[in-house]
Amino acid sequence: MAPSGEPPYLAIAARKQAEQKSRIPKEWLLDQKFVDPPQKNVLHIPRASGILTDKELHITESYSAVALTSAIAKNELTALAVTTAFCKRAAIAQQLTNCLTEIMFEDAIARAKWLDSEFQKTGKVVGPLHGLPISLKDSFKVKGYDASIGIASLAFNPATQNSVLVDILLDLGAVVDVSDYAKPWEQDPAVVFGAFDSQGSMSRKPIIGVLRSDGIVRPLPPIAKVLDETSHALRTAGVEVVEIPNDVFKKCNSLANKFFGIDGANFVLDLLEKTGEPLSPWLQNKVARKEQVEVNTLASLRAEREELEREMLGVWRTGDGRVVDVVVCPVAGHPTPGYVLFCHFARVSVDLDREEVYADLIQSRWMEWRGVYE
Repeated sequence: MAPSGEPPYLAIAARKQAEQKSRIPKEWLLDQKFVDPPQKNVLHIPRASGILTDKELHITESYSAVALTSAIAKNELTALAVTTAFCKRAAIAQQLTNCLTEIMFEDAIARAKWLDSEFQKTGKVVGPLHGLPISLKDSFKVKGYDASIGIASLAFNPATQNSVLVDILLDLGAVVDVSDYAKPWEQDPAVVFGAFDSQGSMSRKPIIGVLRSDGIVRPLPPIAKVLDETSHALRTAGVEVVEIPNDVFKKCNSLANKFFGIDGANFVLDLLEKTGEPLSPWLQNKVARKEQVEVNTLASLRAEREELEREMLGVWRTGDGRVVDVVVCPVAGHPTPGYVLFCHFARVSVDLDREEVYADLIQSRWMEWRGVYE
């Protein structure tokens, strides 16, 4: 119970933090000298702490995801060893940076033991992701755990079933720490029916489109370099590469912003007000209650989206009318966000019946970054 006059979200936050700490095994707790005072660079602490063995350090530092699944499939590593190593490392990261919301170490280790048991019985992996530890954004529901998206009023309301993606990952053999081929169309009605390999084969040479910019944000040099290298590698391999014009993507960004605001931000603000939780400082002068859009306005927005969808079809055609098979583009215009001032290319897909929601573009900050190379 929160003290009189104290907003309820503070008590909820304290209870949640206590729950998080209780889910970290005592032998994985850091010595106080590593935690206090806070350090700007904590990259050395996993090694210096002594919590991970030499083998666990090797597992968490020397393998890619592909290499890990390969080593497990060859019986060079066990799912339990890999999962334990990454759980320990995640526990260290949590104590230093508070990066986790739901801690699932106990279930993850139990899952890894089951995977090892299945492998010993059958000599086969459960799926291509057998034993691979996976962390998920907390908007995904994992049965028995909260999916609070960081809002106090949504805490302590554990999911009763998994999100579709979680079930797919588990079917493929993954271990969620923080079987057969998956058929997402049987679980999510929005997914197009059928596997990619059931859609027919291709006898002609594929055509790959490269989208270098969304028309608003010009990618930083490291991202532009990767696109150049990718295009060169594809052409060297004999694949035809075409440049994708970005005119339509500006419209996508503008329309996405309109859709994001159709409820006037009232739903999220209602959730926050239930527990007296304030907006984060960055949002305080950017988010305020507004009138919900009227039905006729929403209908106009949907009509605008349908027209934009028709324009987007043009992205999948070359100048001479041939079909583009794949579009390669950056996920974002930068290697890392830095702060909370960032924009993702993926936001344009919101207009096309996708569910990802990304932060608004901060033009002034991007102009500073663009000045580095313009």
